[in-house]
Amino acid sequence: RGYMGMIVKHIDFDNEAVRENVCADGTFDDVTCDGRMLNPGHAIEASWFLKEYAKKSGANATINGMNYDELTRKIFEWSFKTGWD
Repeated sequence: RGYMGMIVKHIDFDNEAVRENVCADGTFDDVTCDGRMLNPGHAIEASWFLKEYAKKSGANATINGMNYDELTRKIFEWSFKTGWD
């Protein structure tokens, strides 16, 4: 369960992206290359982890107004808009 929180921390809802790096305080760094780095393949993999977690644990929490199924679909869509690695 703790790992799911770590994944969710990387979701940038404002920019519809999953960031590779997050600052220690949980904010996103838009100034440096490392802060702006996106890896669509990792984001898709993270959405799969979230989906499997929800399926196996029966989790039905909402994150930013979306259940796990909606969230994982959005991450997948955002990643394909971003590109492929």
